[in-house]
Amino acid sequence: NNNIYNLKLLLGVKMLSRRLKKIMGFPIRKYLYAAYKFEEQTKSLIETQKELLLSKIRKNSETEYGKRYDFSSIQSIKQFQESVPLINYNDISESIEKIKNGEKNVLTKQSPIKFVTTSGTSGEPKFIPVTQDFLEEYTNSWNIWITYAVNEHRRIPLGKVLSFISPPIEGYTKSGIPYGSMTGLTQESQHFISKMFYAVPKEVFNIPNLKKRQYTTLRLSLEKNVSMLNTANPSTINIICQLGDELKQELIE
Repeated sequence: NNNIYNLKLLLGVKMLSRRLKKIMGFPIRKYLYAAYKFEEQTKSLIETQKELLLSKIRKNSETEYGKRYDFSSIQSIKQFQESVPLINYNDISESIEKIKNGEKNVLTKQSPIKFVTTSGTSGEPKFIPVTQDFLEEYTNSWNIWITYAVNEHRRIPLGKVLSFISPPIEGYTKSGIPYGSMTGLTQESQHFISKMFYAVPKEVFNIPNLKKRQYTTLRLSLEKNVSMLNTANPSTINIICQLGDELKQELIE
């Protein structure tokens, strides 16, 4: 796709020094390759999805969960559908507790590097185990998304990205595994060049009080040329706008 390969120009590389161009070369090539590979995979969707599913089944066949549903005998999507039931969080809550307490090979062969917690608005916060494999897949999907976003909105790289990010680490389980927000974990795992585009410094993301964090984010971003808003929950934008209207006089002064 020629539009994707033109991304180097869209990212304003020609505006940078030669040295910075060399530094930025790696992440740009990485993003372009991720987008190219994604487009290639869309040409054979069923096979791509089947191979992805079966690779995960094979990798986790010796786990407690894999043995319960006989992962080792599953060779097709239909077999998976027939053997493995649809579940909700409560169905695996006991397994999650085991993982939180340090047990291994429960749901995944890889031990989690972190737990991502939900907001808890509908009850107790849920603890979602995040493995290194999942983090790499998640980061790759972000790389693909931002590639297409910049390709469609070419002024994004000319300004700053205003992201609403929660603390990456809010605590630790009894076994010492950290837990916190997915937005914080994603921000930590990004290439340092990507972090240069943030409208506010990373220290703001670690402010524990939500309203204070939102106010600081808003206050500092008002001084920047913001070309993109990024949030996991669109309602956050509405909340920030309401906060800005509420404190407009203070922010102006």
